Amino acid sequence: MGFAFGGSSIKKDKTIKKIVNKQKKEKENKKLGLKKGKTYTKAQLRFKQRVAEGKSGLTGGKKGETIAEYRARQKKSVQDAAKKRNADFKKAKKEKLKVKSDKKKNFTVNRRGRKVYK
Repeated sequence: MGFAFGGSSIKKDKTIKKIVNKQKKEKENKKLGLKKGKTYTKAQLRFKQRVAEGKSGLTGGKKGETIAEYRARQKKSVQDAAKKRNADFKKAKKEKLKVKSDKKKNFTVNRRGRKVYK
């Protein structure tokens, strides 16, 4: 008794997909310069990918970038972002103070210096 929906063709499709995926992976491995039969860690694979893209394998920046240059670049980007956040904060604070001063007071101050609400 056979399959009602052509089960054998489904098996063929799966095997074809496996073969195609394996060929893609082999092609990518060749591009990265990976050796057959050797296992690589995630960090090693990331390093090889960066080198294949023409970047520094260690930092992911321009080729030949040192750790010190990488750290300086990262520090500068963090500081620039902090400066921008601080400027936005100061601007918002000024706006808030301006809005507060524009509001009418709902109270008066009596002789003893206490607020008396209307």
